[in-house]
Amino acid sequence: MRSTGMEALDSRLGGIEDGGLFLVLGEDGVGKSVLGLHFLVAGLYNRERCLLVSDADPTEIDGRGLYIGFSPGKLSQHPDLTLVNIS
Repeated sequence: MRSTGMEALDSRLGGIEDGGLFLVLGEDGVGKSVLGLHFLVAGLYNRERCLLVSDADPTEIDGRGLYIGFSPGKLSQHPDLTLVNIS
């Protein structure tokens, strides 16, 4: 099992399996995107290559990164992050 990067979630799940596929469902506004960004940022801090598929523009992604405390720099410009805009 591997850490999710979020201590509170790890305490409930015990971590996640490497190579697993996970689907997060919920009503609008419950925090699915914020949860996903926490996973993404934890991966970037661990120097993992990450992929973000979104319809948000880079400015919005940077704002969301600031909201969850990502630093330094702009999340959209991180060298280990590939952005795919689907809009």
